[in-house]
Amino acid sequence: MKMTCEELRPFLAAHEFTVVHFDAAWDGYGAIVRGKIEALPTELRSLVQFAYVDFDDEQEYARELT
Repeated sequence: MKMTCEELRPFLAAHEFTVVHFDAAWDGYGAIVRGKIEALPTELRSLVQFAYVDFDDEQEYARELT
């Protein structure tokens, strides 16, 4: 699920286990990672929430994290 930094903070607070993929749309690895996440067993995907933040869209947030 693609999120902005404003959406991510409450999302993280609301879920006990979360994986956040930080990437950029131009980077070809994003599609590979998303495919691997979608291929995870249903049991795992029901326990862990997944989010995606595009650093090109969220450049200020990216600077805060680096």
